[in-house]
Amino acid sequence: MDRSRRVTRLEALGLTRRQRDADVWERPYRGIRRPASLDPADPDVRIADALGAMEPGAVLTGWAGARLHGVLAFEGRHRDAMQAVTVVSRAGQQRSRPGLQVSRRVLHDHEVEEVEGARVASLARCAYDMALEARSLGEAVEVLDACCSTVTAGSRTTPSRIRSVLESHAKTRGIATIRRALPLVSTRSASPLESSTRLVAVQDAGYQDVRVNEAVFDLDGRLLGIADLLDAERGIVVETDGDDHASRSRRTRDNRRQEDMTRAGLVTVRVTADDHRERRRLAARLARIRREAVPKGTPGWTLERPPWWWTWAPGRRWD
Repeated sequence: MDRSRRVTRLEALGLTRRQRDADVWERPYRGIRRPASLDPADPDVRIADALGAMEPGAVLTGWAGARLHGVLAFEGRHRDAMQAVTVVSRAGQQRSRPGLQVSRRVLHDHEVEEVEGARVASLARCAYDMALEARSLGEAVEVLDACCSTVTAGSRTTPSRIRSVLESHAKTRGIATIRRALPLVSTRSASPLESSTRLVAVQDAGYQDVRVNEAVFDLDGRLLGIADLLDAERGIVVETDGDDHASRSRRTRDNRRQEDMTRAGLVTVRVTADDHRERRRLAARLARIRREAVPKGTPGWTLERPPWWWTWAPGRRWD
């Protein structure tokens, strides 16, 4: 019994009232019991709590629905603050509770699927609902990128499917943000922080025709690296360093790759989460680097795939 359950289900399993009220259980919601050994901040535990509390006919959506579909980038946090699990109450009987947000938006039958025995909105609809709640255009793009990414493991949807959802709910509040966000979506972003960097570069720093997670080679056909963001016209590689870049071994690999790219004539720029706290300064820095990066002579790098690339299994992720 390693997940949240309704009291009625525990009764059916033969647990007495004394057993159900024992200290081994927590009570996240009325009528729900959760093993006390579980971490209440764990996103999967919070989803299980919500599923246990959902009324008949209610449908899970938003970040929790997307995570249940397999998009593990969503952990139910925004800038270290917990995000509520969102459910759509189709019968109008479900009530919001701490950590559980009830939506009254219209939900069509074809937008509902069964995932692991639970009623969940389609991934396109989950993405749509998250984008409606986004606090900015940038956040909306980050959400849509994550749900459409072809370079990360897990389920995905497509911008066209999200657009179909949008068109079937034409008068919903907040829909204008999604209309603006969809043309900015990339299906090749590997993280929300990468998406943020791309938006700063394109919207604020004048980068044009950028390539996302592009394989770059030297003229001998050796892989220099997968550029998070490549301005091929100016020969600029913009790398976004998340928390996974903090380890010594990862920093060593990053440094070696940067040295290889520099020798090939590429300018490498590194961007961190701290840089995004001052967006204007980051935009000015990226713009300055683009102005100053004037290619000289014949570049020592190419985007042409060498023959070995097509038989190298890890390369399939990037094509």
